[in-house]
Amino acid sequence: MSNKMKNFASWFVGKSTEDSNKLRQIILDSSKSIRKRLCSLSALLKPSDKQSINPEKCSDFIKSNHTLLIELCVHFLRTDHTKNKIKITWEEISNTLRCLVDLTSYSLQIPIDTIQEIATSCLNETNRWELREYGFNLVLNLLNKDINLDVPNVLMLSIMDFKQLKSEETKGELFFIDRSSITSTPNNYDLLWINLVKTFEKTGESVQGKLINDLEKMTGTMNKGAKDCIFFFSKILDHAISFEGTSRIGQFKKWFFMLKQKVLYLIYPTFCISAPTVGHDWGFRDGFPPILHYIVVKWIVHIIKTIDLAHIILDNPEEFEFTINAIGESFKLTETYNVSSSESANIALKLYEDWVFQRNMTEYLKKNWGYVMCKLLEYPVFLFDYSQDASSRRVGLCKEFLKILNESKDKGLDKKILLDCSLRLSIKTIQTQDPERPFHDIVEPLAEFLISLLTESIELFYINWDNYTNILKNWSTKSEFIIQIWLEKMRQITVSIKDRQFEAGLLLDGWLSMFKILGDPLKFQERVQIKWVQALHELLVVIILNNPQESPSPNFMLDIFFMTLSKLIRQGAKETQRLSLVTLVTIFSNTKCQEIPYQCYLEHLCLLFYMSGEKVYLWSTLLESAYQVLEYPGMHFLIYMLLKIARNDLNHAFKFLFHVFCMPNYYGKTKLENNERDDLTYIDIKDSIKELLIKGVDNPSTAVYALHGLTIFILDELNSGNESISSLITSFLQLKCLSKDDEIAISSLNCLQTLSTSFPNIQKPILDFLINKCLQEIPNTKEKILKSILNTIQCWLLISNPTPNDDTLLSNLFTKLSNHILATDSSNSLKSEISTFISFISIYYLNYSYKNQESTVFNSTLSDGDFAEGSSVRPLHYSLGSYVIFTMIPHEEKAKFILRNQFGRFCWEAYDFMIFEPSKINEDIEKIFYPLKEQKIEFKIKQSPLTVEEEPLLPKLLKFIANTYPECAVEETNNDGPIGFLKMTEVVEEFIVEGCVEEKKQEGGKGQFNMGRYFLANLGLTDKLVPLQFDENFERGLGILDSLMPRESIKIGVIYVAPGQQDEKEILANSGGSAEFQDFLLALGDVVDIQNHKGNLGGLDPKGTAGKVSISYSDWQYDVIFHVVPLMPTDPSDDQQVLKKRHVGNDFVHIVWSEHYKDYRQDTMLTHFNLIIIVIYPLEQGFFRIQILKKVSVECGPLLDGMIIPAHLLTTLVRQTAINSTQQARHNKHPNFEKQLQIRKKNIQELIQKCPIQNPQKHMVYASMF
Repeated sequence: MSNKMKNFASWFVGKSTEDSNKLRQIILDSSKSIRKRLCSLSALLKPSDKQSINPEKCSDFIKSNHTLLIELCVHFLRTDHTKNKIKITWEEISNTLRCLVDLTSYSLQIPIDTIQEIATSCLNETNRWELREYGFNLVLNLLNKDINLDVPNVLMLSIMDFKQLKSEETKGELFFIDRSSITSTPNNYDLLWINLVKTFEKTGESVQGKLINDLEKMTGTMNKGAKDCIFFFSKILDHAISFEGTSRIGQFKKWFFMLKQKVLYLIYPTFCISAPTVGHDWGFRDGFPPILHYIVVKWIVHIIKTIDLAHIILDNPEEFEFTINAIGESFKLTETYNVSSSESANIALKLYEDWVFQRNMTEYLKKNWGYVMCKLLEYPVFLFDYSQDASSRRVGLCKEFLKILNESKDKGLDKKILLDCSLRLSIKTIQTQDPERPFHDIVEPLAEFLISLLTESIELFYINWDNYTNILKNWSTKSEFIIQIWLEKMRQITVSIKDRQFEAGLLLDGWLSMFKILGDPLKFQERVQIKWVQALHELLVVIILNNPQESPSPNFMLDIFFMTLSKLIRQGAKETQRLSLVTLVTIFSNTKCQEIPYQCYLEHLCLLFYMSGEKVYLWSTLLESAYQVLEYPGMHFLIYMLLKIARNDLNHAFKFLFHVFCMPNYYGKTKLENNERDDLTYIDIKDSIKELLIKGVDNPSTAVYALHGLTIFILDELNSGNESISSLITSFLQLKCLSKDDEIAISSLNCLQTLSTSFPNIQKPILDFLINKCLQEIPNTKEKILKSILNTIQCWLLISNPTPNDDTLLSNLFTKLSNHILATDSSNSLKSEISTFISFISIYYLNYSYKNQESTVFNSTLSDGDFAEGSSVRPLHYSLGSYVIFTMIPHEEKAKFILRNQFGRFCWEAYDFMIFEPSKINEDIEKIFYPLKEQKIEFKIKQSPLTVEEEPLLPKLLKFIANTYPECAVEETNNDGPIGFLKMTEVVEEFIVEGCVEEKKQEGGKGQFNMGRYFLANLGLTDKLVPLQFDENFERGLGILDSLMPRESIKIGVIYVAPGQQDEKEILANSGGSAEFQDFLLALGDVVDIQNHKGNLGGLDPKGTAGKVSISYSDWQYDVIFHVVPLMPTDPSDDQQVLKKRHVGNDFVHIVWSEHYKDYRQDTMLTHFNLIIIVIYPLEQGFFRIQILKKVSVECGPLLDGMIIPAHLLTTLVRQTAINSTQQARHNKHPNFEKQLQIRKKNIQELIQKCPIQNPQKHMVYASMF
């Protein structure tokens, strides 16, 4: 093509720079060539990207010249340009057709026949794509003029060849309109330009490219006919919603009605009414092409989201029905559905979600939301038709729909609508699912929704529970997940019904129905059956029975569950039987003090136990559960059988043994009912119990439990008069102290400590074993065991005063201890422990009177001033070694001293004494220190001074001093007079010791320390004392030291729970207790006046805010105060009882006396410090059940959880267990916890180091005393 022609073509397509007025002049100038005039018209009507149509928006120029302009376009097309030898380009023809489409789109008169003719020629399927599109646009413009025009309607239906979308599954022949109007070759001479266009080079079909490419991603590659059909179908739908201006609503209504009758009818013949011109047998009768439906659904949703159009299809019942039906068709996924089907369903689901939240809804629909949702939920049931397929896409859509349903529950949708929908979905799933297919992707999500919905609808009266039971029982037999969901929802219902105290009503009926809704658990698969029983056990035990709120009576629960659990115990899987038995026993044991189960249930339970005894796999469960039911009438029938089982399963037998081990001595020769021996009595089973306990001690896994049990058995036997039981201690129990297992060895030693005060007759063999065997064989590496041995030796030594036979025993003891000291590193805490032990034995055991470990001497309560009896002379303070402060109190007639060491503060006074008689001094020294003779422990004694002979007093005294204390002697002088008299006098009178009192300056002070000097001189201690500097710091340090008690200070809370009380407020408000509780308190310790008590108060205020009296107990090791809640004043204005909880809330250990029919809960009283609770439950016949609740994993003993003990053992064992528990809790909370003795020892050492006289000499000590 020449440059000239190219420039002309460019000008023709609208690239001219002339303005609009000039273009209009050229168009109207008939002298101009038609080509130039059309070129100007094309430039004036340049193409726009705007897709909307506004027939009313037309310029005045076009209105005035509309007919002329159309004729100009038609003339150009009908002219035979070949005669003029003019070469026409495709651009000229294309622009002419475009102008014609634009001109016919306005609401002005047009030559309909001419335009129909041109459109028909353009639409011929042999034409190029662009030409057919121009023709289709002309058809649309014609229909805009008159929607009922026959030719345009025929052309519209013909251009969409739906047969091209026929699938292989389509059955029979499809009927559509005759398409001959666009398939035959046109022969009109005036339209020869059509043939001319065919000679032009095709530039490609880019117009439909993007739409078709997007659709092919979902459908796969399509043939040309299918592409054309889809393109024109989409175009006509878009055209219907593209109008603007005042005619927009009217045009849309007109087009929507026409499309529904003529086009959409071909796709949805089942719910559309056809137009008279459309055959009743036309269209897709056996299913529409998914791609067409996808296009329709997108179009409908677009209309719904278009505010001014939505009401046309939503507020009109007929159009709404069509809309809902069309959307609902999205859920009918066939076997060969493709991505377009899934996308249609996704679009539909998003619309459902919008409407659930009332988005994109007209006001009319919002007012009728319930009806709308009811109609909507009729269709998704087709999604759950798994007979077609069960692909991941279908399952995903189902899950998405269930998610929407879940959301609709919270939006106030009528539960009945949802229940009906879920029922339909479930039935369809059951009918179409593959039984062999895993449940997790299909059934379980639906079951989860169904159970959740039933839970929330539980109080609706119209629920037919049988319908849902029939569904869920088909699924629950194989799915553990369904059981878990059921459990989670049942928890919620159970909490609600518990709050209502199980009152009769719809909630209770629904709760019972929900229990049965999964069907008969015996028909479940084994793993599912076990899961169901676990769920039931959790509901009944964890939520109902252990809930602090009011629980139902056992008979109420047994009426509901007894038969089911009984069947499972007899016929279920092994694990099911075990769990069912545990659950049933728990129901029986609940509230047993409030209401005894009916006799028929008790007899049946006894029979179940007896029959279960034949099943070895249930033995452990029987033994562990027996203690909960043996208190019921008639249940002792099981004891003999359980004892036989215990021989074969000792590991699980101890709670049962702890329950019965004190029965033989109480019931004696009373007949014990059983099924094997007629002559069996309770006393006959004693040997079996003892045998099992001994056997348990020999078993490392049960030894700790068995040791404590055997200890209490021994104590009970002793109380019954069987003194020979002590042989069990010496021949068996003590040997376990040498166990290689540290825990067993320590437990054995603790048991020996518990037994020490009860068996004074075996004191010597026990001590002999501990000293000569244990100390000999246990190496220093086992530090904990050695410390426990020392503590045990102390317990057994202090049960009585020393005897003449103790010399050899103590000699052996110190020998063994010296060996351990030599083998122990100085930094090891064991060395300090042994040193403390030796000091304790030397000071306490050999000097003070003891009985049953309770000393008559503890700690002096006299102040220094009171002890000095008002003397104005200041006391003298000395250190005696590194850990003793020795204070000499002034007195003219007595030797008075205060001794402070790690064991306490002691006030001594002596008069008219002589430590050693001169005639037998050596004999006396030998007698006192014989136990230490030849031992490796350094314990030196200085010989006492020689006796002063009858000589003149002063020379004799000076001679005595010079001979006895040479460091104090002075050289002789030439002065006349007694030897050294002048010099000694000068020394005494002039020497001043810093920090000591100068006797000569104190009025009346001379002679105040004479007796003390004489006493110290006789003991030979004078040269061992180091004077201490007395000042304000030293005085303050003594005060702090005296405030540190030498014994371990322990505080233990005591709580009383009256019948029916289970709330902290009620319990703390108690200001009294039963007579039995009061007797317990009196036996627990001594009643002390808080205001005057000098021992441990554990924080109780002496001023009276904590009450007037409390309970205290002390022995050689512990000083215990009990924070007794009922003894503290109750503040009626304080529901929290802060003053009471301030004390018991900070105690590591609580002793709870509970007369409530329910077990005490560990969270009844919430505190940060309480770690161990010892609960006492009074039973009949003077027995008490012990419950141990712990936050730490320790076994303190001697009492263990589940023990039943008689009254005569209660107080001592409870107190000992509480003390042991406190010590364990302390070490658990503070691993570096130090004993009081160690703290006092450190304080004394620090005080001595801070307040010494610098560079002390021996003569300073003497000078300070004169």
